[in-house]
Amino acid sequence: MINEFVAYTKLDPEALKLVEEIYERIKNSPELESVLEQFRNKETDYLGLQGQIIEYAGKLGVEGYTLCLVMVCAGLPVMKENYDKLSVSQKIFEDSVADVSCKADECKKFHGMWGISCFPWYKGFFNGERFAIGRFQYEEKQFFGEKYEYNNVCFTNEDKVVGFHIPSGSRMDVSDMKKSLALAYEHFYDKYNKDGVMLITCSSWLLYPKHGELYADGSNLRKFYDLFDVLSFGMYEKFVNCWRVFNTHDYSDPDKLPQNTSLQRAFVKYIKDGGDFGYGNGVIPIDEKKYKEFLNG
Repeated sequence: MINEFVAYTKLDPEALKLVEEIYERIKNSPELESVLEQFRNKETDYLGLQGQIIEYAGKLGVEGYTLCLVMVCAGLPVMKENYDKLSVSQKIFEDSVADVSCKADECKKFHGMWGISCFPWYKGFFNGERFAIGRFQYEEKQFFGEKYEYNNVCFTNEDKVVGFHIPSGSRMDVSDMKKSLALAYEHFYDKYNKDGVMLITCSSWLLYPKHGELYADGSNLRKFYDLFDVLSFGMYEKFVNCWRVFNTHDYSDPDKLPQNTSLQRAFVKYIKDGGDFGYGNGVIPIDEKKYKEFLNG
């Protein structure tokens, strides 16, 4: 095994075997050492680093995205060092490392290979700026709105808040989400509470109001949407998140899209009816009362 932390990635066995085979070829290379050193530097340009890795992959005769996956796995001890410096719990570290399998599965699905196609995403993890609590991920954000009030506490665009991210992968369960939010409240409260209120923010296609109208009553997506106060929204020129619903980017012929779930059927009709696409910017304010409510799921 590359290192003791790779098991927490929960990679598909086929992917893990490939990663280990390539690692054996490069484990003593100056190129690997260079990448690990760049993981330790918070100023590293990860887009540029991705280019270096892809160039090295060409010399090795392996896929660039695959070598990106190998490098992330090889760098997990660096990530652990940075999390330990911040006194981040072992459980949060393990949950965070599990993101690797989400990205590897996405790469396999859309590029036909095991790998990581969004390598710069990992800067947040290696720098100790992004954390997973359960299935959901959190990082510091600047509040996107001009002003938001909750129980006489006012947030402005000068405030730092906690950003919320939903990785792809398993089914979203709102009960699990509430518990994750409660644990995030515990973890981030001292740094981000304002007069006893911590503000969670999320920008997502799931929060676009017209998309919200498609979610069935009582569904997890409906419950998810209803947790947020959607403060603003924006438009996309096309359905850039089509793959999240249909596992394909092509929706040119809606009749060819799978219609196995109520959400898929609703979006097929929406596409045929000429619906537009966008994203919403939402917030969840959490105080002690809501924290206790969320903790019980």
